[in-house]
Amino acid sequence: MKLNSRVLHVKNLSECIISRRTMVYENKLRRFESGCLMHGTPCERSDMSRRPGLYRHHSVAQRLSIKGFQAFSPDRPIISEPDFVKFPAMTNKLYFTTDDLSGRCIVTSSHFDETAGLWRTRLESTLFHPQGGGQAGDAGTIAGIRVVKTVFDENGDIVHLTEGEVPLGEADAAVDAQKRLMSSRLHTAGHLLAQAGSQHGWTAFKGDHREGESRVVFHGPEGAAAPVPAEWQSDLDRLIADDMPLHAELHDGVRTVSWGFMKPVPCGGTHVRSTSQVGRCLIMKMKLRKGELSVSYRLED
Repeated sequence: MKLNSRVLHVKNLSECIISRRTMVYENKLRRFESGCLMHGTPCERSDMSRRPGLYRHHSVAQRLSIKGFQAFSPDRPIISEPDFVKFPAMTNKLYFTTDDLSGRCIVTSSHFDETAGLWRTRLESTLFHPQGGGQAGDAGTIAGIRVVKTVFDENGDIVHLTEGEVPLGEADAAVDAQKRLMSSRLHTAGHLLAQAGSQHGWTAFKGDHREGESRVVFHGPEGAAAPVPAEWQSDLDRLIADDMPLHAELHDGVRTVSWGFMKPVPCGGTHVRSTSQVGRCLIMKMKLRKGELSVSYRLED
């Protein structure tokens, strides 16, 4: 079956073998069938405004373990007569559908990374949110061993950087609740700030939700002057005080989030369950440069 005359040929798509049983890879297979060649982590930054609902970062050659690779050329297929296409066993993202911070997990690998000086530990399914989309990575413990940081690897899979080697098999996992709550409050505040900006004609297109670095960047009307911070602060305070509940949906591997009347937007981060849980959020600085407005913010407590 021919998927894309310039990039990929598959002899028989029914021979594709999917190495895990989750809907994630069924969705990827459907994207594969439709010729979508963008794979990776859900896009949460400026890429989303240009390619809503798709995946970014990696080519098929980077994301798939495929028998029969050839060097890429736009004039010939990456694969020539492969026997099968096999998706790697990627980590299931439990944080997409639950707020649980502890539970049992299955450790699939743990090996030492000389560069990082830590062990790269992988789980079959994880409660840990990796650093990405402007949000800090979770910390915690797996089998009593400290998780220093959670990150995406070069293939878009989740790696837990641990202080020691974690035994393979079943283990208890626990996410640092205080750090997760701060990340969720900051991330939700970023969404609310984006909403406040939109009410004044500005469109958010990227953000950083890490503590001490939190900001949202906007495009505005051509020739617009810098806004008055007090006006945005008033709208932001009102959105928080309205105590709007979080609404999240997962469709075709892409999760969207919204609060109250707000328009759903694609986002792979963690959030508080209602806007009042953000607490007091202060706009610290507005800087307009070359048509881009950077708005810094922080939480009061």
